[in-house]
Amino acid sequence: MQPECMTVDASQSDTTTLMRALRDRIGDKNYRAWFDGRSRLRVDADALSVCVSGPFEQNWIQRHFGSHLQSLACEFLGPAARTEIRTDEQFGAPVAESAIAGRIDPPALIRRKPAVAAERVTRKSENPSLPNATRHTFGDFVVGPENELAFLAARRAAESIEDAHHGPLYLHGGIGIGKTHLLEAIAQAVRRRATSKNVLRLTAETFANYFTKALRERSLPAFRHKMRAAEVLLVDDVNFLDGKKVIQEEFLHTLKQLEERGRLMVFTADRHPRLLLKTREELTSRLGAGMICRLEVPGQETRLKIVEHKARRMSAVPPREVLEYLSRRFSRTVRELEGALNCLEHIAELSGRTPTLSVARKALAELERDCVRMIQLSDIERCVCQFFGLQPHELKSGAKTQNVSHPRMLAMYLARKLTPSSYNAIGTYFGGRRHNTVVSAEQTVQKWLDSNVAPRIASRNVTLSEVLGTLERELMAV
Repeated sequence: MQPECMTVDASQSDTTTLMRALRDRIGDKNYRAWFDGRSRLRVDADALSVCVSGPFEQNWIQRHFGSHLQSLACEFLGPAARTEIRTDEQFGAPVAESAIAGRIDPPALIRRKPAVAAERVTRKSENPSLPNATRHTFGDFVVGPENELAFLAARRAAESIEDAHHGPLYLHGGIGIGKTHLLEAIAQAVRRRATSKNVLRLTAETFANYFTKALRERSLPAFRHKMRAAEVLLVDDVNFLDGKKVIQEEFLHTLKQLEERGRLMVFTADRHPRLLLKTREELTSRLGAGMICRLEVPGQETRLKIVEHKARRMSAVPPREVLEYLSRRFSRTVRELEGALNCLEHIAELSGRTPTLSVARKALAELERDCVRMIQLSDIERCVCQFFGLQPHELKSGAKTQNVSHPRMLAMYLARKLTPSSYNAIGTYFGGRRHNTVVSAEQTVQKWLDSNVAPRIASRNVTLSEVLGTLERELMAV
């Protein structure tokens, strides 16, 4: 998955420090020629971004100063940091090619035709799948009945940053169905409406890494200032914090501070807050204190709209029958559809012809087989144990307490639903139980579902359909 993080303006002091360090690295002459008044530094959650006026400057800086910028990024943002050099025609004035002839002489680069280079970069910026591309927006999000509520809630959040008293927005659902897209769209919309806002967008893992680094380097005050100075906080994959008690505590205090100041907060996760069973209740209650929206796997009609939308960016748009075939056969995530389209685009580029339905069927046969997930009993055992905090030997034991017997029955139910295993095979696997034990477990869980029972799990009442839905999504994503 491509790194997805929204830029956030560095504070004036941070920018000054970065610029001073860069001047020391490359020398005063190079700094004045290429950076002083000719570029703008921005700090991403995990990247140092340099905005320049055109493709010529972008290419030159990447070639001659890229290593210095990467070194600075690692020094300021951590070892996993990266650098991005972007173009913005509205920023600054291009450096005259003749003016640099006396510095570092790159004859091949100087002889490049600026118009051709600019055309190439323009085409690239129109394709979000390429580096330096325009980031996701609400405009390129395909809305269907499976995600309409989440889309409307996200757009409302972006439009009401001054009125965030209604609580945070929490988006949850499986992988590859648009949660991160909406999070990024919110950040883009906020930055367009209020350019001075301090928008902080990061993943929960990045938050954990920054916190751990601050602990190690004894720089917690600086870390807390950075996180709690955010006017808009957007955190992806908060389920990553499940089970990490110390980091949860820090995250909770950050949320409290921002909540008191009426800041906008948006979170995404793979499950409902109540199903973060290893997260302290105070934190889950705050995460779920506002609007909670679930994004479902897109249905056939929505998938067709998605594939049509993405196909418009291809150099040779496939016939509608090919697009309908893709929407029928690749049904789990949007990324599957993108992968299939990319495959067809490569075929079109290599052959010089638009793929027909027969070509698409043949070319995508192997990819289609790879998308079929064969779930094993061991997968169900591992997933259920991880979800409920059990050990495999406990799940297979003779224990009859509810905290063990209920997960065991759910495991047997999922085994019958998602695998071709017989009752006898399932009973044998889960502790050598008899055929009728598995039948009873399956019937009991089905009764719970039919009566909408909310079993008590980890001291919380949760909807059984939510538990099973989360477990199935995790199994299909393995």
